[in-house]
Amino acid sequence: MIHPALIKMLEKYDLTNSNSSYDALREILQEIVLLGLYDAGFFKRAAFYGGTALRILHNLPRFSEDLDFSLLENNPEFNLKPYEEDQAVKIKLEVDTNPPLEFETSNVIRLTPRPFSINAFTLPSLYAGKIHAILCRAWSSRPKGRDWYDLVWYIANDVELDSIHLKARLSQSCRYLEENNIQIPSELNKQTVKELLLQRIDSLDVEKAKNDVQPFIKDMREIELWSKEFFLAVIENIKVR
Repeated sequence: MIHPALIKMLEKYDLTNSNSSYDALREILQEIVLLGLYDAGFFKRAAFYGGTALRILHNLPRFSEDLDFSLLENNPEFNLKPYEEDQAVKIKLEVDTNPPLEFETSNVIRLTPRPFSINAFTLPSLYAGKIHAILCRAWSSRPKGRDWYDLVWYIANDVELDSIHLKARLSQSCRYLEENNIQIPSELNKQTVKELLLQRIDSLDVEKAKNDVQPFIKDMREIELWSKEFFLAVIENIKVR
């Protein structure tokens, strides 16, 4: 017999095909894992961030695979094992034990499968992590289209970029900037962030980026306008605080 809470969670998904069913199952399992982490006291030490946080907490219209967390304080000796003992499903959890700090968090209430709260990065700080990923990933021949999809979502939803946390992330590490001898601007504002993004757009293989994101979205019309010109136009609307 299926638990009533699971039935309620399934109601928000389209289960008409196997892919939809798989995505629904994965996401529900992710939420159950988050509840288990809450019960174990995990969110007293860490905060939820990344694409799955954006999907589950802020309704990003694409699926995400991993659960990513950042410790609230640096602790290279941190051990995730005590929080994994009761897990009955295999969900990939990653914890940044040496995070760039200066981020903001807030407690987000969830009502299913029962009421609990998640300590998570705020949208501006999540945004900073996404911009860092776009600026710093070593793409090689496989650009991560999911990053560009999320960038469009942030801009479309008028989220303000947390420039303080972005500066902390860039200062800790940025392989692309280091390899190309690009200096981190002394001040991260709308203009300097746009200038950094322009360089990445210039080297973006748009078709490969589209191919990367397609398995994670339902409506291909969302990416049919993608081109370098499209992204150049989009970043004109970026907001930085």
